Amino acid sequence: MTNLSWIGALWSFLCNSTGPLYACINSKIDDRYTILIAGILSSLSMMLASITHEIWGLYLSQGALAGLTASLIYYPCINQVLVTFSNRRSMALGMSMAGIGIGSLVFSNIATACFSTVGYRWSLRIIGFIQLVLCTIAALSCVKLKSYFSTRGVSFWNMDVFRSKRFWILLGAHFIGPFAFYIPSAFIAPYAGSIGMDAWSIANISGLVGVFKSVGSVIFGYLADRFIGRFNMGVVAGSLGVISFLAIWLTATTPAAVWTFAALYGIAEGTLTDMMITVIVDCVGLERSNAGTGWALFLWCFGGLLGQPLASVLVNNTETPDYKPAIIFAAMLYVVTTLLMLSLRVLFGRWKVFIKV
Repeated sequence: MTNLSWIGALWSFLCNSTGPLYACINSKIDDRYTILIAGILSSLSMMLASITHEIWGLYLSQGALAGLTASLIYYPCINQVLVTFSNRRSMALGMSMAGIGIGSLVFSNIATACFSTVGYRWSLRIIGFIQLVLCTIAALSCVKLKSYFSTRGVSFWNMDVFRSKRFWILLGAHFIGPFAFYIPSAFIAPYAGSIGMDAWSIANISGLVGVFKSVGSVIFGYLADRFIGRFNMGVVAGSLGVISFLAIWLTATTPAAVWTFAALYGIAEGTLTDMMITVIVDCVGLERSNAGTGWALFLWCFGGLLGQPLASVLVNNTETPDYKPAIIFAAMLYVVTTLLMLSLRVLFGRWKVFIKV
């Protein structure tokens, strides 16, 4: 990886870093204020990045500060959905996270247009202003809901959730899965370039993955809530991810095959991550879901920091980039994650095949 690539890895690491502290933060500060403060600091991170002339300045601004503020915005959006909805929890979470997928496509095109017209420094400032406006709207539109948690005596490090053996298995999925989740977003664009796809396709292929993540998390979230069950759907989504890696991306030599992979993998990842998060409540209970969500998503830090560098080593192990080892690596991680979800499905539903779990 180049020095610049570590900025994204640092952001991915810190984006989930405040998880173990979220229960304590939430007991002291209303989520609307957390989002507003984080929005201001997120905008500031882009402004600082726009004036720096050193690589360490980008590490601190776009890497550290932007990652930490994203974490403070991310957790309230997830946890409040988990504790507010029950029968439609998966679909509700998918809808709340849909902006991540759609936003990746929108912002990539905004950034590309700005870079080509006003340069990268003013592009960062424009993105910073957009972040400030969107986070302000989000904070002002927050509705204070009934609290499901005590506002007193919340431990700085809430360890009660670790009493559940099922939660330990789920933590394994949350630790291993992200090592694979971040690989396609980093390598699908250069892979598209290696087989001769045009510049527009290369710029938008990662965004398409994000769009289908949103589609998958909403539609398949509804199917999980209504018909199949969250654990069953998690196993199905994980299996689809393995198939998309080994049957499509590994052998893709045409633009059509790469677009197909982007669509299927987006659906698989969006659905799998949706299911992995929604079943936290099933494993630890509603009262502990605040801390459970924080600890589970905190483990994503390590995949965010190391997943892409490990894949990069595999890709660049030859004179010309060879993406097949990284694709197989990601597929095997998906296999392990799917098996962990399957073990949870068996613990909750036994070996009865045709039941909603």
